[in-house]
Amino acid sequence: MNFDLFDKISSKYKDYKIEKIKSGASKRIFYRLIKGSNSLICLDSGNEKKEYYNFLKAHSYLSKVNVSIPNIYEKDDVNHILILEDFGNLRFDKILKNYSLKNLLECAVKTLIILKNNIDFNHSKDLSVYNFHTLKSEISEFTDYYIYANNREIPKDLIEEFYECWQKNFDSIGFDFNNFVHKDFNI
Repeated sequence: MNFDLFDKISSKYKDYKIEKIKSGASKRIFYRLIKGSNSLICLDSGNEKKEYYNFLKAHSYLSKVNVSIPNIYEKDDVNHILILEDFGNLRFDKILKNYSLKNLLECAVKTLIILKNNIDFNHSKDLSVYNFHTLKSEISEFTDYYIYANNREIPKDLIEEFYECWQKNFDSIGFDFNNFVHKDFNI
């Protein structure tokens, strides 16, 4: 049991079993709260406070559109914790092996079309515009994960060259960021 989380979550979840969920390269920590046949997801963004608020902003956009997103049952702005609906194994990464790639990509494209056609996105309101700095923080997961998985350092000049290649390609595309795009569909 995670006693640190246990002390932060609402008392109504104290009798739930807490299981940590593998969260990849993210600094956010995911837990499954289980009580009988009921399960919820606890998203602890204490290590990424900015991402907590970005998640809430994106959720406010997506909740107004006909796409499937987890309901937020409870939010704790002090500890940066959310209690969310649990989709169980109906996540894209879990069903990838069970369906044809063509069908899954078709669903993904249809979702992007729904987002494009239904979200009146004005980035000057409250969401940041996607830029190279954002991309760099995302692709840094590769180098960080490599170092973690292989327990060895990558030479600094090789990392710099890696970022320079990405910067060059990012700049050559000349994106027009007039649309909302969920980060699960980032470049």
